[in-house]
Amino acid sequence: MKHAVHEFLLGTDSFTEEQLGQGVNCTNLVQDSPLIVACNYQIIDAVQHLIALGADLNWQGEFGFSPLHCAVYRGNSDLVRVLLRAGADWTITDHAGETPLELARSCGKLHIADLMVSLGYGAA
Repeated sequence: MKHAVHEFLLGTDSFTEEQLGQGVNCTNLVQDSPLIVACNYQIIDAVQHLIALGADLNWQGEFGFSPLHCAVYRGNSDLVRVLLRAGADWTITDHAGETPLELARSCGKLHIADLMVSLGYGAA
């Protein structure tokens, strides 16, 4: 059974139908899961749908970015909230050794860093 999110992800040329048939946590050539791709495209409906289907919130792609790292990098506060509420690990580090909070600070997404601290995910 194909879901609307699968149709969306097929449209990105990032996943083949065969890969999507392998489940919600299948990966593309750079080891990104559908959830990471949906976060990169900032499609909150797709992210919520994938989470409901049991997507791995802490899967890390080729460069160690988790879905939360992607949301932080994109500067999308709504997406960050969705992932944190769903239980994404805010202490996970990417290949550069940065947590999502550290990434927010290092890439100038200070509104995201402030949001995370205000929600109790890290210190000021």
